Amino acid sequence: MRYPEIAKAIAARIHRGEYAAGDALPSETALATELGVSRSTVRRALEVVQRDQMLLSRHHGRWLVYAPSRTHDYDFSKPLMQWARTAGVSAAGTTMSVATARATAFEAAGLQVGRGDEVLRVTRLATIEDRPAVLVRATFPSWLAPALEQVPADERSLVDALVETADIEPGQTSYRVSAVAASSEDSRLLAVPRSAPLVRLLRTARVSDGRVFEFSDLRVRADELSLVVHA
Repeated sequence: MRYPEIAKAIAARIHRGEYAAGDALPSETALATELGVSRSTVRRALEVVQRDQMLLSRHHGRWLVYAPSRTHDYDFSKPLMQWARTAGVSAAGTTMSVATARATAFEAAGLQVGRGDEVLRVTRLATIEDRPAVLVRATFPSWLAPALEQVPADERSLVDALVETADIEPGQTSYRVSAVAASSEDSRLLAVPRSAPLVRLLRTARVSDGRVFEFSDLRVRADELSLVVHA
């Protein structure tokens, strides 16, 4: 049996409900044994189902049946966690990585610092109803580093934490909205197929005196959050 035939068979099982939405498929080894083919043939077939039919996603080494979910209307004029509290939606945030670096030209323009100045890069994943929804790659100026180092990884909202630890008063926040295809890292962390369409938000947040304290690149799953704004 060749991989295109296996891809059709697996897709048919999903359509028949043998593999339910949200469930993990049997391992590649188990499927290879069942079908009498090599594991590499099974993997190639699964990649076809993921790419061409978007019926699967790959998360932490497992193949999951894609589970469309109810989309929430997110008023992105508010910080995500603040919106979630007022909307009665279960949400959480987790810091995936923190690193000190030299600002690229893109980061320097967003933060209004010099190119090559020291900045802090923070990658966070926000979940909605326990599902990955927003990947945030945030850049902060060096003057916030001492405060950020005090924030625990499971802090729901960095902005809320900074208000307390750095004693800042948030001011204006602006967004630039576009679309982007999921990168390999986006795919892994957001549990979507590689190159799946995501909403991209470039966020610039200022303190009340006008200084930029955060410049972030957000990748949003459109099947989890519909972006709305109330003018």
